[in-house]
Amino acid sequence: MNEVKLIGNVGSVQYDNQKNGKEGCLVVSLATNKKWLDKAGNECSKSEWHKVVIFGQQVEWIRPKILQGVKLFVSGELVYREYEDSQKIKRLSAEVIANIILVNHK
Repeated sequence: MNEVKLIGNVGSVQYDNQKNGKEGCLVVSLATNKKWLDKAGNECSKSEWHKVVIFGQQVEWIRPKILQGVKLFVSGELVYREYEDSQKIKRLSAEVIANIILVNHK
């Protein structure tokens, strides 16, 4: 089973109508945060950034709701995509293809 669940805050949102050639999609950067106490009792935190891609009918209804800082729950599939950068170097990118999205405006 390939399933990813994330809860985080929106960093940026880009509309891309060239992603699959048929329909537009939203590419969302999503920050998840982890907090813990170190051995000295100091609070530490770390943020991880994730690339979430939203296709299909979800794009139209969710596009106006996703703003920077909004908290999202995303469930989807993890995929890896190979691409060539501007310097002709092959790179690997991880993306979460969203199936379920919940928006929390609080």
